[in-house]
Formats: sequence, C-alpha cells, structure tokens
Amino acid sequence: MKLLKILGIVGLIALGIAGKANAANLSYSGAFSSDYEAPLFTFTLNSVSNISLRTWSYAGGTNANGQPIASGGFDPVLVLFDSNGDFFGQYDNGRDFADSGTGLKLDTEAEITGLDAGEYFIAIMQYGNVAPSHKDDAFATTNFSLALFGDENTQCSLFVDQGGNCRDGHWAFDIVTADIPGTVPEPATLALFALGLLGIASSRRQKIG
Repeated sequence: MKLLKILGIVGLIALGIAGKANAANLSYSGAFSSDYEAPLFTFTLNSVSNISLRTWSYAGGTNANGQPIASGGFDPVLVLFDSNGDFFGQYDNGRDFADSGTGLKLDTEAEITGLDAGEYFIAIMQYGNVAPSHKDDAFATTNFSLALFGDENTQCSLFVDQGGNCRDGHWAFDIVTADIPGTVPEPATLALFALGLLGIASSRRQKIG
C-alpha cells in the first residue's frame, strides 16, 4: 500500500534547475531526490501555435539545445495546464527510441496543435503519478492539482519504470515551437508549492496511457 497525496498548488518557488531558451525551443533538465516531486514551468505563446513536447532522460539523446542527455532516468510523464491552472492534457510515452539497457520506449513525445495565445504551465513527474482531472474529476477541486503516489516497488530505492526496472532521478525535456518569443529570459524553474495535504488515501498504481 502507498500514500496518495492530492496537492493543491497555491504558490511557486524557484529551485534553480537548469533551463535554456532560444526563439524556438525551451529545454529543461534537473534531478529528483524524491518520487513525490513535480516541478512546474511556464511558457508563453504569442499567437495560435503548434508545440512539440519531448523528454530525453529515459533513453538518452541530444536535446533541442544540443546538450547530451544520459539515459537511465525514470519513466517521465508531462502534464500541461492553461493560464488559469486548469488541466489541459497528460502525456506519457510516444517517442520511438528504446533505452539500450531495458529495451523499453518510455520517453514522452507529443504534438499539440492549435494552442491559443497565452501563458501555459507544464509539470514533469514520474510514471504512476497523475493529474487528478485525468483520472477522476472528483479530485480536481483546485488549480494545478496533481496526485502523487510515490513508489511502491520495494526493490528500487525511489524510481522504477513500468517494467519494474530501477532507474535514477534525472530528467530532461523540451518544448519546441516557432512562437516562443526570442526575448524570453532564462526561464525560471518553478516547483509545486503545496499549502497542505488535501487528501490522503490508499491506492494501487495504475498505468495511465
């Protein structure tokens, strides 16, 4: 059994995780020390745009800014919120590139079309955690809601993929679009800051497709 934490986000705090920007790309990287982490980032679109979301840290590769990313990271999930903090979409898997150790293709790739101009927020978290509105609308009572289940696998210290393989806490992902302004400053790295525990329950992890 494991603890389910439903966290309502009421503020944002800087953590200093690496991020770089240019006119078309935003690249972020960092490492978790806990499987209950879900850092949140913001970006702005000036007009209706198509974006690509890509993670690199499960199987490794070279990100949009030319930075080599090692393999071995956890199975990543990305969650997109709109400017009001309302759930827009949850994205898991999709990249057709296998990790050399496990043979699994668990990095995320998603193409999102026709996003309106405005501010958006994106969170990265380990597989098994979900946005409550993706799983059960009854949980989605606050903006930026996420359900963080942690890791119930006793053979791995913190991070495990859906195949039961032990992984580490490093992560990396890109937001690629032609419409992120070239004058965007070094993006602030933000983390979910919880006012308190909104719900505690016992639950078994389910794979969210």
